[in-house]
Amino acid sequence: AEEALKAGRADCTGHALVLVRQLGARGFTARLVTGFVYDDGRLARHRWVLVQLDGAWVAVDPMYDEAPASARHIALIVHGAAPDDLAFVDDVAFAGWDQATVEIVP
Repeated sequence: AEEALKAGRADCTGHALVLVRQLGARGFTARLVTGFVYDDGRLARHRWVLVQLDGAWVAVDPMYDEAPASARHIALIVHGAAPDDLAFVDDVAFAGWDQATVEIVP
């Protein structure tokens, strides 16, 4: 999350990590999700966020600016809520995601 903020741009993983950290800092329970999104007629690898609101989990996608996220999302893995639980993300990142060009907008 810190690298994404410093660079000012990130792929969906960076956007999701920034949102998880920001939500956590504000007292919300949030989790990173790894899966696929149906976009432009194909399935694409993707990451987004689940946030707990009033006892319900709500999918939020900061890359597509969707809150709640659309039904185009297919979750494969829901990662832990604690910030330390996200330390492994670099180990499971999809190849090629380091070439992201999407700007992070506050």
